[in-house]
Amino acid sequence: LWKLPPAKAYNSKQGRVYYATQTAIEPPQLVLFCNNPKLFGPNYKIYLENKIRQDLGWFGTPFQVEYRKRTEKRAVSQAEQWLGPRLLPSETWR
Repeated sequence: LWKLPPAKAYNSKQGRVYYATQTAIEPPQLVLFCNNPKLFGPNYKIYLENKIRQDLGWFGTPFQVEYRKRTEKRAVSQAEQWLGPRLLPSETWR
């Protein structure tokens, strides 16, 4: 989506968002899958919510953001599973 500055490191670990999805529409609710929700401080969460508001044009719209833990390996394998047919060249297109 966009390049954000990294979250502040905590115990030599850095917060990383793997992907996000919208789970509800009234009010909008977003779920961010990340390596560890505890690595994102309150200031960074506010910054991220403001950046989402700016990029999606949700000024004045209340929305909820939920942070869920997900391992990188599981996130990558699930993304490959979802996007696999779209990323691999089909035999009919050759």
